[in-house]
Amino acid sequence: KTAEAKSKAIAQLKDLYALIAAHAENDSQSVKDTIRQAMTTNQADSEKAFAIYRKTPLADDERAAGDQMERDWPIYQAQIQKVLTVLDSGNVQGARALMSGEIQQAYRTVMDELTIMVESNNRQIGEGARDAEEQEQAAITVLYIGIALAFLAALALGLFISRLISRPIATAVASAQLIAKGDLTHTIGSAARDETGQLLTALGEMQEGLKATIHQISDASNQLSSAAEELNAVTEDGSRGLLRQNDEIQQAATAVTEMTSAVEEVARN
Repeated sequence: KTAEAKSKAIAQLKDLYALIAAHAENDSQSVKDTIRQAMTTNQADSEKAFAIYRKTPLADDERAAGDQMERDWPIYQAQIQKVLTVLDSGNVQGARALMSGEIQQAYRTVMDELTIMVESNNRQIGEGARDAEEQEQAAITVLYIGIALAFLAALALGLFISRLISRPIATAVASAQLIAKGDLTHTIGSAARDETGQLLTALGEMQEGLKATIHQISDASNQLSSAAEELNAVTEDGSRGLLRQNDEIQQAATAVTEMTSAVEEVARN
């Protein structure tokens, strides 16, 4: 908008020079009216662009220049109207004198003020670009830091989860090795309800089942031992009875032999 206001102000001055030339060359009134209409349009466009610009956020230097222009612009336009009045009276030389004097000075003042605003805007554009670049670098730095932190967090979380899983598994392996070696005195259990906790609970239940089975086998062995002892006692009693019967049979055989001898002796007699 500052550039538009400046270009329209320049166009208005060019139209004023063209109007002076038209008066000097005695151009038709329609040509003069067209030039005047262009001047009026350029003035209105310049003032409109400047008014829009003044409603935007302003830096201190451009605000001060704008305040000064709001005071100088009406003076400049009044001098232009003075030139138009002189032209309407037919005094082209007087209009040219005003153009080279008061108008030129007022125009230069207005242009300088617009230039300050344009340069201020250009400076702010550069500062904004540098700020944007700095923000971009800061954003990239924050992004890289965030990526690094996320990586470290993921690594730490992975280690934590790994230990959370591997430690119960290692405990389960050690318990299984003890069971394989025949040690059923080690207590196995877990308060966790996840998969590893369920594994340790299952190993504990298996250990208790093995204990119960071994106790049952031990009880059965004890009962079998008692039955074997009883059977051995019965067998020993039977053996002793058989020995007594054998002795009695031997005695009976001896008696029969003696009786046979006695019968033979009786027979001879």
